[in-house]
Amino acid sequence: KATVAMADANQTLTQPQALCESITLTGALTALRDVIVPTVQRPYWIFANVTGGFGVRVKTSAGTGITIADGKRALVECDGTDVVRFTADV
Repeated sequence: KATVAMADANQTLTQPQALCESITLTGALTALRDVIVPTVQRPYWIFANVTGGFGVRVKTSAGTGITIADGKRALVECDGTDVVRFTADV
């Protein structure tokens, strides 16, 4: 499990963070912020434990992504190009 402080900025996961199956994102955001994951096929459990009403977008550096609302969790997968959603926000 990894916790990533968003610091009201886009964040690229480090290799140790990207190896975790469960990632909690924290911080007070003033805009939609991106979490950049590696372009490697794998699932992630994401908890957007952020405030501000913008949520976070999980994506690869060049691909498309999905947005998870503040305080919500979702299971997503990088398909090697884009990030797709397995579950709705819960």
